[in-house]
Amino acid sequence: MILCTKCGAVLAPETGICPACGAASPKRDFRREVKGFRKKLFRTRENNRTVDPREVENGKYWAAAAYLPLFAPVAWLWKKNNGFVRFHAGEGLRLLAAELATALAGTVFGVIFSLVWKAAELWSDLIFALFGAALLLLAALGIRHALMGRQKELPFFHPPRT
Repeated sequence: MILCTKCGAVLAPETGICPACGAASPKRDFRREVKGFRKKLFRTRENNRTVDPREVENGKYWAAAAYLPLFAPVAWLWKKNNGFVRFHAGEGLRLLAAELATALAGTVFGVIFSLVWKAAELWSDLIFALFGAALLLLAALGIRHALMGRQKELPFFHPPRT
């Protein structure tokens, strides 16, 4: 919904002039809107807790390994005194939970839909593969943050920041 900047009347998106007061209507900048949406979607916060550089150096590879399936609990328990590793192990546990939920949902929906419609099995496999690829990209992003020594949250797993 676009409002006239002069009188506040509701304008149709295709109109160039306000029918109520005759003022020129503002043009929508879709590039700016998409860029703003992308910024909001991927806005995650850097953990501001001060991290000892020795903790980062000693736990960098354990933190990166925490993003591999089933290594997050191992890293969490093995390096429990290292805050840097515990942060990344927590992110890895969130990712592991999403991977398990995706596998379970893919299996359940695949079985249910294949009973109803045989071609649905192909669709459920495709959706499962797409979610798996997205989770793989998030794991790669987490590994990159860990190896760079950054404590940055993964997108989509935390409430959006304003």
